[in-house]
Amino acid sequence: RPALFVVTQKPYTTLGTLRDQVLYPHSLDESTWCNSLDEELEGLLRKVRLGYLVERWGWDSTEDWENVLSLGEQQRLGMARLFYHKPHWCFLDECTNAVSVDVEEDLYKFAQELGITMLTITQRSGLVEYHDEELKLKDGCGSWEHYRIKSSASA
Repeated sequence: RPALFVVTQKPYTTLGTLRDQVLYPHSLDESTWCNSLDEELEGLLRKVRLGYLVERWGWDSTEDWENVLSLGEQQRLGMARLFYHKPHWCFLDECTNAVSVDVEEDLYKFAQELGITMLTITQRSGLVEYHDEELKLKDGCGSWEHYRIKSSASA
């Protein structure tokens, strides 16, 4: 389990198969391939509402993923990648701003269920509930405010 994982607003799409997109930065050579791996990855794609990608292209199709997937699909793929690696910590930089609010909420809930501690940069105030603390940058000149959202007893 990695210590830290970063998901950006425009996730990196690698040259390779659909499977490679979820496994990155690992490759199939580094993972033990078996049917259960594809089943796990398909479950993660369903969790981020991208299950149809397997039906459309299959696991072994190599596409120009950056151009065939919308930004919202790329962002959800980035979250599937995060869920596959299950880091202790993740840094999420506007990584769901092209995703609908209901899907975004599901993604953050699932990250919590996996025990991933999230440090999020976002302009969407609805994501505050998935965090214990908030650091609000005020004016671009160094002013900030820190808030405890939840006490550690209720977190």
